[in-house]
Order: sequence, then C-alpha cells, then structure tokens
Amino acid sequence: MRSIGSLFFTGLFVVSVLTACGGGSSDSSSLSGSTGSGDVHPANEFLQIYGAGVKGPLAFADAKIFALDPSLPDFYDKNSPIVTAITDQYAQIAGLKVPRRIKPPFVMTIGGDQAIDLDTGKPPVIPTLITVITKDMLTGNRPIYATPLTTLAFDMACHDSTPQTDADTFVMNLINAGSEITRIFAIADKHPIDIFSSPVIIDAKTDTLAKQEAVS
Repeated sequence: MRSIGSLFFTGLFVVSVLTACGGGSSDSSSLSGSTGSGDVHPANEFLQIYGAGVKGPLAFADAKIFALDPSLPDFYDKNSPIVTAITDQYAQIAGLKVPRRIKPPFVMTIGGDQAIDLDTGKPPVIPTLITVITKDMLTGNRPIYATPLTTLAFDMACHDSTPQTDADTFVMNLINAGSEITRIFAIADKHPIDIFSSPVIIDAKTDTLAKQEAVS
C-alpha cells in the first residue's frame, strides 16, 4: 500500500496541473440517474443543496451551481451560475437553492477570494473545488461535498470527454474516474472510499491505520 502522505500530495499535484476543464465512487450508485425527466422532489419550487467544500473545511467560500455543458471549454459557463451562496463560519453551505425547472446534472464549485481553510486559518491551497451533482444525489437529499478528489475526478472526466459528449456520457466518464481514484487512494481494500458522498480527511492527526480507516 502506498503511504497516505504520498498519495494525498500526488492527488493535490494532479488536481493543480489538470486545468483544461476548469480546475464515483467505486460504487456507481452515487452518480446514477444523472439525467432523466421529472421532478427530483415533489414538494416545492426549489431544491435545497446541503454540504461543504473540504480541503480542510472551507468557511466563507463562494458556493456556485452551474449547468453542465460539455460543449464549453470548461464544461460549464463560469460567468453564468444558476445560483450562488456562501459557506458559513462552520464551512456548511447555506441558502443554496436550485430552481426545480432546471434539471441536473449540475457542476458545483466552492472557493473564492474570501475562503478560509479552517484547518490552517489561511486561504486554501486549491482555490476552487469542483464536483458534479446528479439527479440521484438530489433524490437522496444527502450532503454534497466538493473536495480535491472530486475535483480530480471532474478533470479526468473532462479529459475523457469531447464537445460532442452528452451529459449521460460525461457522468459515466465521471464514474470511471471516481473508480480509478478509489483504486489509487483507498486506504485498505476492505474500506473503499466514496469520493462523491463523503469528504475523506487525512491530516497530521490521522496517524494510525485505524484512524485512517475510520474516515473512509
């Protein structure tokens, strides 16, 4: 097994250099049901997005939702967010609501000049974290996390896609990227990580295998 430190910093390096796209768990259920018609929730006009940006937890960060558009160079229009909000002092997304009439998948970015990494008290090393939100994620009403690993998966999916790629194919590319990242970054075979449904945090305090397995 590779050391956690070397794998983590390898991931950060790859995220920083894969910039062509603007920057799956091994269980593809996290990303399934990406397009399709019909309301995700029947209750009201908006969908509330919960979650956080984690590298460590990012407080006072801009949280933005965009339409996924593989025909664009960045795969989304950075100048036209559907909705924006700011993470609170606890790094939780607050007040981010997407109109129901706009269908997923979406691209979510978390970052900005005011963002503070709560682990260091300084601006984050990676200025913008990216993830993709699918219909299945919204149906489950579970938190959405943008992390260095989801950013890496997004960049890998962009690399494997073309301007002619449709949304479903892009999500499949994302699933494949997530599976590859899971294979490389898994702490132990019996503890596969789901990079799209939980923020795996390894830091100086996570200094034993038992602690590392507990975060996966």
